[in-house]
Amino acid sequence: MLISILNTGSLKIVLATQIGNRTGTTSRLTHGVSVEHLICIGNHGRKTYKLTLACLTYSLILGLTPMGKYISLLILLFWSRFCRSAQAPGCGVRKILPTSRIIGGETAFPNSWPWMAYIELGPASHQCASLCGGSLIAPQWVLTAGHCLYTPEYCPDQRKWKVSEISVFLGVHDREDLKGTVKRGVEKAIYHRDYHHPNHDSDIALLKLSSPVQYSDRISPLCMANVPGIVSDGARCMVTGWGLTAAWSRVPSRYLMEVLVTYTSAATCRATSKYTAAQITNTMICAEDPGKDSCSGDSGGPLICPFPTSSGNVWKQIGVVSWGRGCALPNYPGVYANVSVFYEWIRTTTNMGVDCKQFGCDQYCSQQDPRFPPVCYCQLGYTLQPDHKSCKDINECAGTHGCSDICVNTPGSFKCECNSGRTLSNDLKTCAASQRFVCPRPARPLHGFDTCQQDRYLPGDTCLQTCISSGFVLEGKSRRECGQDGIWTPPVAKCRDINECSKNNGGCEQKCYNYPGGFSCGCNSGFELDNNGRTCKDITPPVFTKCPGNVNVPTLPGMNHNVVNLEPVQYSDNVKAHLVTGPGAQVMNFSIGIHTVKYVIADDAGNTAQCSYTVTVRDDEKPKIKNCPSSLTRTVENNIRRTRVSWDDLDISDNSGNFTVHTNAPQDRLFSVGSYRIIYTAMDPSRNSEECQFDVNITVSARAVCPPLQAPSNADVLCYFALGVTYCVIQCKTGFIQPVQNHIFYLCTMEGKWTPTDSAQGCIPAK
Repeated sequence: MLISILNTGSLKIVLATQIGNRTGTTSRLTHGVSVEHLICIGNHGRKTYKLTLACLTYSLILGLTPMGKYISLLILLFWSRFCRSAQAPGCGVRKILPTSRIIGGETAFPNSWPWMAYIELGPASHQCASLCGGSLIAPQWVLTAGHCLYTPEYCPDQRKWKVSEISVFLGVHDREDLKGTVKRGVEKAIYHRDYHHPNHDSDIALLKLSSPVQYSDRISPLCMANVPGIVSDGARCMVTGWGLTAAWSRVPSRYLMEVLVTYTSAATCRATSKYTAAQITNTMICAEDPGKDSCSGDSGGPLICPFPTSSGNVWKQIGVVSWGRGCALPNYPGVYANVSVFYEWIRTTTNMGVDCKQFGCDQYCSQQDPRFPPVCYCQLGYTLQPDHKSCKDINECAGTHGCSDICVNTPGSFKCECNSGRTLSNDLKTCAASQRFVCPRPARPLHGFDTCQQDRYLPGDTCLQTCISSGFVLEGKSRRECGQDGIWTPPVAKCRDINECSKNNGGCEQKCYNYPGGFSCGCNSGFELDNNGRTCKDITPPVFTKCPGNVNVPTLPGMNHNVVNLEPVQYSDNVKAHLVTGPGAQVMNFSIGIHTVKYVIADDAGNTAQCSYTVTVRDDEKPKIKNCPSSLTRTVENNIRRTRVSWDDLDISDNSGNFTVHTNAPQDRLFSVGSYRIIYTAMDPSRNSEECQFDVNITVSARAVCPPLQAPSNADVLCYFALGVTYCVIQCKTGFIQPVQNHIFYLCTMEGKWTPTDSAQGCIPAK
């Protein structure tokens, strides 16, 4: 016996499987509940332990005790609040269905497509960030398109996205409100080995999520078409995604959208569309409807078709949104990767487990989770048998069938027949006398309606039929009459769509898209539909095809500028552009410094573009100093402390016309005894510099000694020493005076001589 314990939130699920009796066959309860599908549910902790033990005890007694079936029934009653019979729900089953019709049939009912995956590619700040759709096919696997895993075509950085740059969200309806959704990273991105990025052949990929997701009403897997030809041309299928809702739009849908389209095989698509045969490979299928298509942003999402079973529709994925020319263009259907071609590769790559076909199901089967056995389904008209594999025809005649006379059961259906002498009416249920027929309620014209609301009409009764809007024209008679043979004449009319685009392009300036009952205007790439819905406005700015690079040149010799030959710019626009601002001349003088050259172009719609670069004129020349002095030497007597030294002002010039001078020379040019290195530095604004250096030497002279000055007649000699100088004064004795012409003051020079003379003159008697 194998007990499998699975954690689901705050609950533990204990699945008892493979419980056999001694003969090796699976034991069952008398009421037909299989032990292999017994699920016991309880909280964590002690209660879980007791519950698991109870289920285990129940299983053991059932398989090993002769009285097991009676004891097990008692235990089942006691634990009925904890244990229930269940099978893992199948793939492709919608748990949440619309409660009301969505107007226009475009916005999906929230969480009604539980397998939809919203894939964000690249961080939001990345210039190439984009989105794709995908489908959940297993707890840890999402199916998407191969080209989704590359940066978009408009991105300058063409490369594959790193798995760290990919995020997958499940349970999403509003992509701008991701609260309450389940987010997973990507552990591995796997492309098909034959994927060819340029032409999108084998455009399919698998994303292995960082961890498995838990299934719920809002999140469950999608079935896949496992054999080719599972649907026929003309089948009505559904596409879902968050892509653009109009060919001229530039913003993806905020909410999950859905659209019904008509399936065509690759062969039919080649024959009926305007694609070339080489473009539609055998790995592709097509789908479209007038005015309806998948579009940019829907890539990777599923194309799904319903398959009726006794339990309701099961949805299977037959395609992956891949590529197409434009969106909803006539004769250019959307192109999808054919899932059935890649089914074995998907199954092998994901290791999804047992193939449903090998499980022994009579008709349909699906496997939601490889951890659980597949689940069988039956077609309409059949019921699933207690072995959960076989399908038995339902005898509709045993219930309410509607036949007035005889009901005959047929495989999967029934038919009505009449007693002798009576004839089956056109409603295929009611019998009447052979001479009298009734007409069933007539079919309405496609895109039209009629006045007939009853189920039966007598011969001679009439109905009026008309089209639903002025966008159609009725082909055929509007009045129909019930004939004596129970057939309406004439046949049902047709409401032919009026191609409004065929006349004057529907009043559209550029593109006109016709659809049943109306039309809409569109625009070429680079244009956007104006508010009037007819004209197009240019939204594409002009572009500079050539914007020169930065220029860096020196000044002309001895000048403060240079003459620069500006390289012309080149630009283009989807309509026409003109230069708004920019240099008028191609040759210009630029002074020293950095200058920005700016060009602005504009188109007639006011879209602008800018190109700018810099012109740098650098000053490489040093200032010039013409009369830098040589070294200067001055001698002072030892009693002189400071002396002034002079020299000519320096003759300095610079090509910029602007410079500063720094020097260490004293401002008053007074120097004490010693040696000094005088430096003059001239610097221009570009920090080019030139220096003038010279030495100033101040020395003390060696002074000689004068001989004693002899006293003259009638006088005394008085000598003094002050400030390093010896001087003498002649002083006459009493009664004598100096002659007028005589010197009275004598100075000892450095040469050791007295000045003005070395002999003093005497005094004469006073009168």
